[in-house]
Amino acid sequence: MKISKLSIRNKIILSTIILFISMIAVSQNVTIKGKVTDDIGEIMIGVTVTVENQESQGTITDVDGNYTLNNVPPNASLKFSYVGMKTQTVPVNNRTRIDVVLLSDTELLDEVVVVGYGTQKKATLTGAVSSVKGKDLQMTPAINMTNRLTGKIPGLSTVQTSSVPGEDDPTIRIRGVNTTGNNSPLIVVDGIANRNLSRLDPVDIESITVLKDASAAIYGAQAANGVILITTKRGEAGNAKVTFTLNQGWSRPTSLPEMADAYTYMSMINEENHYSGMSPTYSDEVLSIYKENKDRDP
Repeated sequence: MKISKLSIRNKIILSTIILFISMIAVSQNVTIKGKVTDDIGEIMIGVTVTVENQESQGTITDVDGNYTLNNVPPNASLKFSYVGMKTQTVPVNNRTRIDVVLLSDTELLDEVVVVGYGTQKKATLTGAVSSVKGKDLQMTPAINMTNRLTGKIPGLSTVQTSSVPGEDDPTIRIRGVNTTGNNSPLIVVDGIANRNLSRLDPVDIESITVLKDASAAIYGAQAANGVILITTKRGEAGNAKVTFTLNQGWSRPTSLPEMADAYTYMSMINEENHYSGMSPTYSDEVLSIYKENKDRDP
């Protein structure tokens, strides 16, 4: 089969056009530089700067608060994020320099966290403490309360080894295995120690706080593997509130094996015994009863 010179020429022209268009599209992208400071004019080191909806394309600010981000589409938006500061999204609008002032997230710093000896604001909290609100736990449709904590608290892991009803409690570990004996954390519900977490209703939970390492020392030797503090909701003055939540699911086996009836099964056992040089397990009389569906009761 011969390939015409015209066909080859057309392919070369088409490839050249595609390459030219690609070069034009890339050349339209811009390099953006800028500086990030806080609301009092202090430089911000380590601020994450990414292209919105393209988290893999990003950088962080240097020791002078400066950043450089290459190959940014002119119609994109940049997202600036830092722990304890409000995340800001700024449109590029064909600019090549964008300076940003990040504001403190006062709501986050004013949030009250339950600790072993009372409550404390996050702004003044220095220990290894993590917390999660009850409303966040309600978003995970798991029957067992412990499974709702999976992925919600840093340093806490759960492993479920059984799905048997009543025996499906996962194993809880806080920062791994810390002792040679029982490695389960101490669970405290409304100040009462050694409670069960699995069967609590997430609707009744106000917050859950996990104390790690030295933060749990107030509970003594029982806290060697960490402490999980659970605070339930309290009544409030005002009108009654009614909430309704429904979670429904269906399960079925992926496949069901085709089973033999009783007579076929016993015949196969006898046949296997015959080839193995053994006497039959079931007599002809027993086989006849099952084959003809006779009443097996005397």
